[in-house]
Parts: sequence; structure tokens; C-alpha cells
Amino acid sequence: MPTLADYRRLSPFSIDELVDAVNAILRDRPRMEVSKRTVRYYVALGTLPAPRGTPKFARYEMEHLVRLVGARCLQDRGKSLDEAKEQVDHLLSGGLEDAMHHVDLLALPKPSDDMTTARTADRGYETRETRPTSRPTSWPRTPRVTRLQLTEGITLEFEDRWADEEALLLARMQINELLEDS
Repeated sequence: MPTLADYRRLSPFSIDELVDAVNAILRDRPRMEVSKRTVRYYVALGTLPAPRGTPKFARYEMEHLVRLVGARCLQDRGKSLDEAKEQVDHLLSGGLEDAMHHVDLLALPKPSDDMTTARTADRGYETRETRPTSRPTSWPRTPRVTRLQLTEGITLEFEDRWADEEALLLARMQINELLEDS
């Protein structure tokens, strides 16, 4: 799955390039697909800042890509568009690079029911490999996922490549937010 960093050198984008980039990053979540109309709607609402240039030659920056992917991912997690905008604004207040990392974490595909699980009893966690029934032509290597049982009914699951302190801190923040909401 492409990440936001893969598109950094391609910035600025036309609206078509922006839409293609968002849909490539979110390709494992087809219901989150965006169109040019979605981009224009988000600009009209203020969720995305206006692009540079005239309408015919509008150019979208890396910040637009981060905001759009972040907003779509947060909406997929049940946030309203206003809540998603606030959270993405908060992420961007820490800098573009930091926001890109956090939004990439949000864009990771949710585990599907079509998974195989291998228990590692001596370590106290499970490692899973996703095995989709049909593979896209440019599918990356199968990600390894680590599952940590936090308490009864609460399991933290993450790809091994994101198993660093920063990713776990983001997960902890999201878990605390979920617990506060319930």
C-alpha cells in the first residue's frame, strides 16, 4: 500500500492527481474512494483549504493530501466531517511530517475476517498474516501483524513495521478516546 511519503516528491498536484493519490493510498478501503466532486465539496466546507492558482490550473499541496486522507479515514472510524477536520488540524499543528506519519497509521487497512492466525504462546501474543481471496496486481508483501490482549475484550493489533513508541502512543491516545466516549 502506498504511503503519503511516496507522493511527497510529486507535489503539487492537479485535482486529478490528488484524487488518484488519495484513492491509491486508500485502495484497500473502496468505500472511502473520493472524486473531484468530493474534493470541491471539502474545499467549499472549509475541510480543505483552497488550492493555489485559478480554478482551471488549481494546484493542491501535500497538506491537501494529508487532510483528505486523514478526513476520510476518520470518517470511516465514525467521526463527523467537522470532528475529522479538528483532529487533522490538531495533527498538522505538530508539523507536516508528524501528521503524515499519523495519517499513514490511520490509513492502514482494518483486519478482515479472512485471516489466518498463528499463536505464539511463549510470547503471549498472536501473529497474523492477511490472506485476501483476490490480490490486486501491485499488492505489497503480506504484512505481519502483532496482537496484544490489553484486557478482556480489548485487543491492540498493529503491523510489525509500526511497532515503535510513537505508533503505540498514537494507539494509546485513540484507545483512551474510545474509552472516554463510552
